[in-house]
Amino acid sequence: MAKVVMVWYGGINFARPEEDDGEEFSSLSAAKRAFAARTSWDHYYPNVEEDTPENGGPEGHIYFGTLKDWCPANGADRVLSFGPRGGVRIE
Repeated sequence: MAKVVMVWYGGINFARPEEDDGEEFSSLSAAKRAFAARTSWDHYYPNVEEDTPENGGPEGHIYFGTLKDWCPANGADRVLSFGPRGGVRIE
């Protein structure tokens, strides 16, 4: 499995992430599970809604590689978001 780095933005209730806010995951599937889990109430991620980014929902920018070699300036390889029916989209 290929490692990925996710930069998570929680939507309208959260500040935009900094470049050093990347989190490394063992795979795209692991990052997708973590992204979806943050809508369950958590003291670290409160007020995250299962909503589309257009309606203030979260986004996860995915970069293939590790924290040592990712480069946010190159743009995300994939973007995670919630679709209109609440499922996680990978674009």
